[in-house]
Amino acid sequence: MFIEPQGQWGAVMLTNAAGLNPLPETALENLRVGIASMLAGNVPPSSPNLSTSYLIIDSVVLLISILVLVSLLRLPHWNRKFGQRRGHRLLRVGLRLIWELVLPVVLLLSVPIMFGSWSEFLLTFPDLGPWLIVTLAVLIVTAITRVVLVVLALRRKGVDSSGAIPPVQSATPSLT
Repeated sequence: MFIEPQGQWGAVMLTNAAGLNPLPETALENLRVGIASMLAGNVPPSSPNLSTSYLIIDSVVLLISILVLVSLLRLPHWNRKFGQRRGHRLLRVGLRLIWELVLPVVLLLSVPIMFGSWSEFLLTFPDLGPWLIVTLAVLIVTAITRVVLVVLALRRKGVDSSGAIPPVQSATPSLT
């Protein structure tokens, strides 16, 4: 809350609960200075505006959403290619699972630690909260699907964890 004494105006700025606003404090201070300047009849000073901040946040959200959807939609193609690859395929799967499984689980567990609870987080960020939950759920489903596909492919191919193909055994026992 602030008052502009010359014009006898005042303003109150309300932000999300507990000071957990996604905008940096400098952006909020610039907003306060701009409003006070306008109330005094002056032109507000130029500074990075809120539209630029939200454009950056929206761009990051869009980029993450695209990456998550591409990862999900490429699962059938990935499954076909997985059986054909040789070498460090389990290492590649492990690295991919860090993105698709470990990161979402860490975020799911860390939000209550950082914000007190998921309900507090959803109240503080009513637009980003549901998006984050859906994004994390899609990543976890993708990771579980990928693990199932890997296990099925390894069983189908008869490949051990080192990537080596075991020798072919005869279906009928030898009499010699």
